[in-house]
Amino acid sequence: MRTRWIVVAVASIFFGALGGAILAPQPAGAVSKEIIELQQQVSQLLQGQQDLNASLASNTATLKTLVQQSLDSVGQLHGQMGSLQKTMQDFQANTGAKVDAMTQQSQGIADNVQDVQARVAKLAQQLSDLQSTLQSIDA
Repeated sequence: MRTRWIVVAVASIFFGALGGAILAPQPAGAVSKEIIELQQQVSQLLQGQQDLNASLASNTATLKTLVQQSLDSVGQLHGQMGSLQKTMQDFQANTGAKVDAMTQQSQGIADNVQDVQARVAKLAQQLSDLQSTLQSIDA
């Protein structure tokens, strides 16, 4: 928007100067050297403004392209991060389920070991009773 106003202002100055130069009365005598130098300086100034406007337009287009590329890259990164987050959540859920299953299996094994220990203790008691009975029979 600002560039447009600058271009309009420069164009207005240029066309105003051009119209003034065309409609201005012709000098009666020889043009002074100072006027010619001033006209040359104004011409150089106008050429410099045109070059500046062209450079500004080129830089603006380049900047716009770079910003668009950055936005595209950020969009792709956002998509990849979402995918990674979903993968991590799935991994955590699966790991939690596996840990729960292993805990249950470990508890089942511990219960079975206790049951086997109780049975072995019973067998040991029965063997001890049997040995006592045999000793009393021998006596």
